[in-house]
Amino acid sequence: MKDKLLQIVNHYEIKHQLKYFQSEIFELNEAIIQYEMAKDDNKERIIKDGRPRWNMDYYKEHITEEIADVMVMLGQIKYYYD
Repeated sequence: MKDKLLQIVNHYEIKHQLKYFQSEIFELNEAIIQYEMAKDDNKERIIKDGRPRWNMDYYKEHITEEIADVMVMLGQIKYYYD
């Protein structure tokens, strides 16, 4: 795994991968914000009509996917800088 991650970062170059890493962190942050907003909206809806409006599993799955993306990029950077 280490060799493959190093191969990727060397192919695309570190400056490009650092920018890509930054965008992946932003996407993770956005997914977390969306989850928190939907959670707040659910609380308001439950109080008003007793039914949740959103399926929270969607938001949790989105966060999980974004964490995986960040972890892959972090692995590249970790191995590049040893």
